[in-house]
Amino acid sequence: MNVRQKLLSGYLVVALMVAATALIAWYTDQTSARRAAALEAAQVARGIGKDIAFGLPAYHVGELESPLYYSPSAMGNYLKRLHDSQHRSVVAVDYEKYIIGDADPDNVGTKYTHDRGAEVTKTIADGKSRVFVETSPDHPEGIKQVVVPMIGSAQTVLGAVIVEYTPLYQQMMNGARDAQTVLFISAAIAFVLVLLLGYLLASSVTRRISKLTAAAGVIRTGDYTHRLPAGGADEIARLAVAFNAMAEQLDKSAREILAKEYTDSILANAGEGICGLDAGGRIAFANAAAGRITGLGVAGLLQRDASVLLPAGLEPTPGTTEGRLQRPDHSTVRIEYTISEIDKAGHRLGAVIVLRDVSRQRALEFDLRHQALHDALTGLPNRKLLISRLEEAHACARSGGEALAVLYLDLDGFKRVNDSLGHDAGDLLLQSAAQRLTGALRPQDTVARLGGDEFAVLIVGARPDDVELLAQTCVDALSRPFVLNSREGLVSVSVGVVPDASRYARFDEVLRNADLAMYAAKDQGKNRWLRFEDRMHERLRNRPELIGAAVIRPGAHLPAAVADLHQDERSP
Repeated sequence: MNVRQKLLSGYLVVALMVAATALIAWYTDQTSARRAAALEAAQVARGIGKDIAFGLPAYHVGELESPLYYSPSAMGNYLKRLHDSQHRSVVAVDYEKYIIGDADPDNVGTKYTHDRGAEVTKTIADGKSRVFVETSPDHPEGIKQVVVPMIGSAQTVLGAVIVEYTPLYQQMMNGARDAQTVLFISAAIAFVLVLLLGYLLASSVTRRISKLTAAAGVIRTGDYTHRLPAGGADEIARLAVAFNAMAEQLDKSAREILAKEYTDSILANAGEGICGLDAGGRIAFANAAAGRITGLGVAGLLQRDASVLLPAGLEPTPGTTEGRLQRPDHSTVRIEYTISEIDKAGHRLGAVIVLRDVSRQRALEFDLRHQALHDALTGLPNRKLLISRLEEAHACARSGGEALAVLYLDLDGFKRVNDSLGHDAGDLLLQSAAQRLTGALRPQDTVARLGGDEFAVLIVGARPDDVELLAQTCVDALSRPFVLNSREGLVSVSVGVVPDASRYARFDEVLRNADLAMYAAKDQGKNRWLRFEDRMHERLRNRPELIGAAVIRPGAHLPAAVADLHQDERSP
């Protein structure tokens, strides 16, 4: 049974109670009317009994009252007058129930036998009035009779008086029937109104409860955005307010749970290691990446001190830093640490440490920097790195007076070897030449390949005599035969030397002058070194075909076109 049926059942019970109340009132009214009619008839009968026992009141002064009991004719006339005037049938019986007075003279002297329950006998015996229904062939529906004792002067019971009170009963019942009609109509109206009110209230309550039930069904599907309309101050309205508050809390909790799930998923699948520290500096949270990067695993990190995450000597201070961490398997990994503190209202609650394995990144950066600054074939510093070091060393030499020298080398006969033995042999010769030069010079000297078969050497902190000695060492090192793929190749080298580079205002002049000295060495027969002299500029002016090679354009750092434009000049 649903709520609506229960409410309607309740109101139906109320309506039935109204109907029952109306029936009780009707029954009470009916009973009261009957009792009133019987009492009224008994009162009338007692008056008649007194008239018979003591006589009628005197109408004249001095006239004596004569009891009718002792005058049958007077009693008969009196009873007949009552019958004719009041339409009442009155019968007087003696102590033995013999009729002593009746409106019908024929009945006088006969015994009264119409009281089937011996009501007349009982009344004469105990003096109490009674009512009964007299039935006869002439009146099958019955005549309502009241019997009262007839009391004499000495309070002796002389007999009884039987009075018909059917007309009085009907009169009183007719009067009560009007009131009963009004009562029944009122009860019927109340019954209908109770049912109607119950139906309307049940519909209103069940409609609001149905909305609550439907809203609960929506919430059960996971849609926590549904709300009930607010209004009213009854219990259902307060229930709707409580439901909306509950839905709001569920919606907030769902968003927080979803956000936490997103956060947990992001943390779990993040490429960086993420660890949360409590206020005591112990690891309270770690994702899988942190366990993988440190080699300790998540279980091996939890509740450990933060020092297990950091290299020796590194404190967990806010900021970003790098360090090399040794794993339990004795391998090392380079990690970038980003540490952020968590505080609230000035109180430190903990910190978050983000770990990024930058080993491959740093190795790649190193490789890229190395490739950008070194020759791919020989592994020597390239022109860019040489220029950078030369510019820095030149500035230091100019400001601090430190000795600085530059050698500019070009292989003699490389083109012949490259053409006759092949490019692979030429590449092998360049690699071998780079190794010989590196071995012939000091560890602190920079040997660079400028391109083709050109090399340059940056010498810092050497006296001019030592520079010249190093230049000769280079010539000797490259003059020995090269074994190239089981075949022998011979080359020599021409070297231009600038032993006092610090005296030039611009560093690019140093390399240009060394290049000019190298040209001069070639002109003098190759396989030698030659110091730069200022008069070599005169030679440059006298040979216009070298201007494009030896003169550096404004803004350029190096004479890059020298080797390409005058390869023939450098060939044997």
